[in-house]
Amino acid sequence: MAFPSDFAQHVKSSVDIARVIGESVRLKKTGNNYTGLCPFHQEKTPSFSVHATRQFYYCFGCGAKGDVFRFVMETEKVPFPQAVERVAQRAGIPIPARVPSPDFETPESRLRAALEKVHEQALRFFQNQLQSSEAAPLRELIKKRGVTQESVAEFGLGYAPVSGSALIGHLRREGVPREILEPSGLFVVRDNGDLVDRFRGRWIFPITAASGKVIAFAGRALGSDHPKYLNSPETPLYSKSRVLYNLSRARDAIRAAGRALLVEGYMDVIAVWQAGNKNVVASCGTALTEAQVRLLTKYCTAIVVNYDPDSAGVAAADRSLALLLEESMDVKVLRLPGGLDPDRFIVERGAKAYAECLDRAQPFFRYLADRAIEIHGSATPEAKLASLNFILPYVTKLPDKLIRSELSADIAQKLGVNSQLVAESFRKAAVERKDSIAAPKSAGHLPAAEAMLIRLLLDDAEARQEIADALLSKGLIEELESRSIVETILSMMSLDSQIDVITVTEQLLEPHQKTLANILFDKDARPVSKSEISAYISALERKHLENRRISLRQRLQDAQRSQQADLVVNLLKEKNELDKMLVELLQRKDS
Repeated sequence: MAFPSDFAQHVKSSVDIARVIGESVRLKKTGNNYTGLCPFHQEKTPSFSVHATRQFYYCFGCGAKGDVFRFVMETEKVPFPQAVERVAQRAGIPIPARVPSPDFETPESRLRAALEKVHEQALRFFQNQLQSSEAAPLRELIKKRGVTQESVAEFGLGYAPVSGSALIGHLRREGVPREILEPSGLFVVRDNGDLVDRFRGRWIFPITAASGKVIAFAGRALGSDHPKYLNSPETPLYSKSRVLYNLSRARDAIRAAGRALLVEGYMDVIAVWQAGNKNVVASCGTALTEAQVRLLTKYCTAIVVNYDPDSAGVAAADRSLALLLEESMDVKVLRLPGGLDPDRFIVERGAKAYAECLDRAQPFFRYLADRAIEIHGSATPEAKLASLNFILPYVTKLPDKLIRSELSADIAQKLGVNSQLVAESFRKAAVERKDSIAAPKSAGHLPAAEAMLIRLLLDDAEARQEIADALLSKGLIEELESRSIVETILSMMSLDSQIDVITVTEQLLEPHQKTLANILFDKDARPVSKSEISAYISALERKHLENRRISLRQRLQDAQRSQQADLVVNLLKEKNELDKMLVELLQRKDS
C-alpha cells in the first residue's frame, strides 16, 4: 500500500529530523547541527552528523547518509511506506488512506499489521468481558477506586476471564492462525506446545503507541496473585523501554501546557487525568529510560516528576532526574504529603488539593538539596560533605552554568557552608565530570558485611524480601555506603521486576556500576550467612540511632541557646526515647 504522491514530502517538511534521530541516537548540538555516535557502525569518537536545516544525516566514518525516512527504514528495518507512516505518527500528522502497492509489502510489515489487528480484537474482547457476571467484583472495585465510566471508556479498561482459554478461543473462532497468535505476547506456550491466555482473572489496561494503536496490555491482579501487575512481553509491536503509558492521549495537552507530568503507575495516570491534568504519562512498569526521555522531548521541555513517596519511588525519581537533566529538561519534583501516591491522594483529598500541591512542586535543585539533607543531615562536617557528594552526580549533568550557580548557593545556605567554596567545587566537578568532591571510597573499602548484603540481595530470593523489610521498616538505607545499589534493587522489587545483575547495572550511574562490579568480582568473597547479615543490620540500626542522637543533640543546643523552652522539652523527650532504644538494642545484642 502506498500513500498519495505528495504526502511523504508534506511529512518530511513538517518534522524535525534531529528529533526523530535523537530518539535513538544521543545527539549533541554543535553550532547549527548535531553530532553523535553513528548507529550504523561501532565507534568511540562521534562522526555522525545531522543537518537540521537540510533535514539530512551523514556519517564521516562509514558514509551512511539519507533523510528522515531513510534513517527510519535502516534502523527499524521497515519499507518506505511504513517509514513515512511512523514518522507521520510521531509528528501527529493525520495519515491518509493508502492505495494498493504490493511491491512494498514485506513479511515484517505484514506481521506487524496482523498483530495490530489481533490487539484490536483482544481489546474489544477484554472490554466486553468487563460487562460479564464474572467481572461484577471488578466493576465494584472500579467504582470504589473512583474511576468514572467515562474514564473506563477513554482508557479502554477491560477484564481478562479466569479461564486460560477464553481469549485464545475467541481469536481462533475469529480465524486468527497460530503463527499470529504466538508472537503477539498475549499467550504463554506450555511445555506440551499448547497456548494459554497470558492474562487471567486480571483488570486490563491497554497500552498504546504514540499513534494511539494498541500494542500491549497490562493486567492488574485482583487477589493475591503475583506479580501485582503483569505486562505484555517484548514483541514486534512493543518495546516497553520506548513506550510511555497514555502518551497518545496526553501529547496534545503536553504540547499545549509546555510540560509533562510523570507518574509511576497506570492508576496514578487515570486519577491525575480525572483530576483535570491531561498532560500525564507513566513509564510502563519500568524505570524511566533514555528512549522514553527522548520521546518526551519531542513534545515539551519541562516536566514535573510525581513518583510514589516510598523509598523505591524516591530512588526511581532520583534516577529519572539524572536522565532528564542530561536532556536539558526543566525539571520539578512533586512530593505529596501524607506518604500518599497520586492515586490515593486524589481519592482521599480531591482534585483541588492535588492542583495546589502541583503548583508548589519544587525546582529540582531545591528538591536535591532537601533530599541530601534528609539522607545525610548537616550536623557534622562529614554529613555536609556527604550531602554535597550526593548532589554532585546531578551537577555534572547540568549544561546550564546559571542553574549550577543557583544550586550551589541554595545548598550552601541550607548546609551552612561557604557558598563560593561550594560553587568552585561544583564548577570543577562539572568540568572534570567528577562524581564526588573527595575521592569516593572504592568498593574494596566498603564494609565486608555490606558487600555480602548486596550479594545476598542479588542471589537469594528468600532472603531478599526479609532484608528489604528490615532496611525499610527501620529506615536504615541512608546508613548504607552503597545506598544507590540497594535502592535500585528495592525499586525493582516493588515493580516485581526480575532481579539480575545486568538489569540492576543498567539502572545505576557509572561510578555505582563500577562499585557493583567490584563487589561481584571480588576474588576473596566467601559464602554469606543470614546470621552475619542480621548482625550487620543490627549494627546499621545502632549507627542510625547514634546519628539521630548526634543530630538531636545539635538541635537541642540550638533550642537552648535560643531559649525555646517548649521545643527543649520535646527534644529532651525524644532524646530519652532514643537512649532507651539504644539500650534495648545493645541488650538484644548481648543476649
